[in-house]
This record gives sequence, C-alpha cells and structure tokens, in this order.
Amino acid sequence: MRDEKESKILGQIAAITSEAELLKLAETLWAEHSWLLMAVCYRRAAELGSVEARYLLGECYETGMGVVQSDEEAVKWYKEAASRHHGRAMCVLADYYYYGNVVEQSDTLAQMLLLHAGEEQAAEKWEEWFDTSMTLEADQNV
Repeated sequence: MRDEKESKILGQIAAITSEAELLKLAETLWAEHSWLLMAVCYRRAAELGSVEARYLLGECYETGMGVVQSDEEAVKWYKEAASRHHGRAMCVLADYYYYGNVVEQSDTLAQMLLLHAGEEQAAEKWEEWFDTSMTLEADQNV
C-alpha cells in the first residue's frame, strides 16, 4: 500500500512544473514525515530554478533529512542558493567558512557573505565572531 502511495506521489512530483506547487507539496510531505519524498520535491523545484528549494535541499543534506547526510552536498546547495542572493543560505555558508568546515577557513569570505545576507541573524553572527557592529563595518567598507 505504501509503495503505491509513494509511486503516485512521485508521479505527481514529476508532473508538477510550478516551483510554488512543489514547495507546498514538500511542506505537506514534511508534516507527514515523508522526508524522502519531500527531498525529491525540493530537488525538482531546484531543477526548475527555485532558490528557496536549493536552500532547503542544503538543509536536507546538512541534517540528513530525506537524504544521506553530506556536508559537501549541503555546501554545494547552499552555494547555489547564496549565489542567487538567498540571505539564510549566505548566513549558513558563512558558518562553514568561518569554522573551516568542508571549505577552507576564511574570515574574509564569512564577512562578505554576512554583509550581503541582509538578515538579522547575519548581524548577530558578525557581532559574535568579530566583536564589533556589522553596520559600522559595512559603513567603513563603502
């Protein structure tokens, strides 16, 4: 019975061409604890160009939710989203660079990502890591 349901949902995912519909379906699948199918939705939405799906796929790989956990794959998807100006992806990627996890450690890249993230979380990380206000640093660099 479960295999029939999964096959039906996989067919549905393949037929959907709207990023928004895929993200909505993924949200439903998450609530049902169907994480593998949720990750399939994210991948399909990412293939269709969804920046949010790229970020969420990074989260899946970082946590192992619906996929085999892989920091390398997480970074790949976070980079995809960050290159398209996704603020949360930039913040998460900044963590990877600041701590040198999977990528070569770089305070400079971490700072650049946080400056461009435009997220409240970015300002908090900046103050924690560099012991100064992000706004002041950003103003000095302009």
